[in-house]
Amino acid sequence: MATRIDPVYGLKTMTTSLKHFLTQPIPSEGSPEARSLAYAFGLLAIGKYLLRLPADIVEEELPRMRTTLTEVCLSPSVISSIS
Repeated sequence: MATRIDPVYGLKTMTTSLKHFLTQPIPSEGSPEARSLAYAFGLLAIGKYLLRLPADIVEEELPRMRTTLTEVCLSPSVISSIS
């Protein structure tokens, strides 16, 4: 997907999707571990888009993505699920 979609569009789409994903409750049949793995998959996709962008655009986009990139790291439920 990251090689077929424009990197700026893909980055913005993936970042928005991850923000939305984090606001959703874990389904009753889901688990914190599955949520962490799904989020990790999204972060990998973001990384692939970032690698395709020129440095000046990455410098502009990273501050906008700060919350999305760090929110999972600060979540106690995620930390406990991977410990």
